[in-house]
Amino acid sequence: MGTNLLNLKYFRAMFKKRKIDYLIIGAQKSGTTSLYEYLTAHPKIDAANKKEIHYFDANHDKGKNWYHLRFPWTRGHLQGEATPYYLFHDACPKLVKKYNSKVKLIVILRNPVDRAFSQYRMNVKRGDETLPFVDALHAEEKRLMNASASDPQSVVFSYKKRGLYAEQLDRWLKHFSKEQLMILEYEHFFKNPWIEIQKVYRFLGLSEYEDELPSFESNKNIDNMTLSEDAKTLLRRYFAGPNKTLTQQYNINFEE
Repeated sequence: MGTNLLNLKYFRAMFKKRKIDYLIIGAQKSGTTSLYEYLTAHPKIDAANKKEIHYFDANHDKGKNWYHLRFPWTRGHLQGEATPYYLFHDACPKLVKKYNSKVKLIVILRNPVDRAFSQYRMNVKRGDETLPFVDALHAEEKRLMNASASDPQSVVFSYKKRGLYAEQLDRWLKHFSKEQLMILEYEHFFKNPWIEIQKVYRFLGLSEYEDELPSFESNKNIDNMTLSEDAKTLLRRYFAGPNKTLTQQYNINFEE
């Protein structure tokens, strides 16, 4: 009975005082699922009951208690989740800052050309996209005209806009310090995930994980679609300027 009372007091205090320790905020189709699985393999990091909770972008009106019920809150363990849309959603930085100004933020970025095509393939598979890729790229501006970040059009058809990483990171750094933000590169991470994930553990204030890490595959679309040269050229031209800014400000280089 005494132990049960102590546990009850702990969970009551947790709902009032504890906060999520870290968030993987993006980017979509950049390996966030694998990153989260690697991260929660550490014995001191709990996994939420689902990877993408979408609290700060779609469920914020449900309240903090609703959010906290999605986590196990093991004593002495870190709590966090991964919702890739947070990076892109313009309202999220302010909401996250209000919730926990000391939270650690993790971003994994992929070459925006490859990311855009991966998003397109996912949309085709789901039945959300019927246009050829080049046509979808040309239609993006019209599709997103007057659409807020919460509108379905922004969620589905933001092939190019989601790859404007520098402006999205800038938006977050208006509310958080650079010391709270860790940026990973997709290509480096999957080339040597063990080395990269140890960096994340240290960023979160944890010791390295000495045991062998499980092997996780990133979400991959298995189909016969290939990126056409026309689409590749269009996207390379579109991202040339933004990628240069990204390199100058964040030392992330996607130049080919």
